[in-house]
Amino acid sequence: MNIAALQRTLQGLHDFGSVLSRALLARLRFYRARKQGLPGELFFRFGQQLGWKAWRAHGKAGILLVNPVSITRFFEFDFAKRMIEQHPNSRTKALDLSSPFLMSLYAVDQHLVEQLTQLNPDEQDLAHSESLAKLLGLGKGFRVQAGTESDLFPEQEASFDLIWSLSVIEHILTESGDERDSLKRLWSLLAPGGRLILTVPVDQTFWNEYRQKNTYRNQTKQAEGYFFQRFYDEAAINERIIQTLGQAPEVIEWFGEIEEGRFHRYIQSWMEQGVSVTFNDPMEISQQYRSFPSFDAMPGAGVCGLCFHKPLETDT
Repeated sequence: MNIAALQRTLQGLHDFGSVLSRALLARLRFYRARKQGLPGELFFRFGQQLGWKAWRAHGKAGILLVNPVSITRFFEFDFAKRMIEQHPNSRTKALDLSSPFLMSLYAVDQHLVEQLTQLNPDEQDLAHSESLAKLLGLGKGFRVQAGTESDLFPEQEASFDLIWSLSVIEHILTESGDERDSLKRLWSLLAPGGRLILTVPVDQTFWNEYRQKNTYRNQTKQAEGYFFQRFYDEAAINERIIQTLGQAPEVIEWFGEIEEGRFHRYIQSWMEQGVSVTFNDPMEISQQYRSFPSFDAMPGAGVCGLCFHKPLETDT
């Protein structure tokens, strides 16, 4: 073995040791958290397992081994899973609009749905999802398509039994419209009898968040910066989501911080320090967040899960 090959081998062993130690630490925190109650724990397990597959195949796993599920995604993934499982008649043909990739991979791998199209305007994200889907051997049941809901063909209208979009619509603001236009299009794509599952961030009052970085590369800089997302309150959810669909949600759930201001402090730390902040997410969620019976009961920020049922033509 020459010197260069030896150096590569030693570097590989060092990298593996570093990854292994961080993955085991994340696992330990996960086990401690689930003893205190942790929604969506199956997604953490699934994400780490997928991370090891990626490591064995490519020598890298991204964030999957140390933070497969970040902060409020624990609730959002769990909410979507429960809504899908409660409606077995709506699980044949599904559409995912730009949700975090783990949800779609889990849904197909665990046979929650038979066929799924993952739609996303970010082709880099789609390529990553497609690569992971191949590692799982998902085959023809999982397909990716670049674009947005407006790019789907007219013949695809009313063809999906199930549509979900997790923490997505709050980011939509383009020259052609905002989340209300996207919701109308998603509703037209949903077959009668189907379900539309959404999650959005909430706060005590409705407000728009701007950032100095053009995160999604599709915004024009304004005086406040680049538009990033909306935080909804109950009135905004009613006005911008429920009234747009013209349909009361079949299920609505609230999940958020116990101490007001904690979520925004977490986000600020993440923006300043990077992913190192996220390693403790299972403990953070299990100790500092919980479900609430109503929006009024929430002391601060969190997320809202909504599930809408599109009536059959025979429904009255």
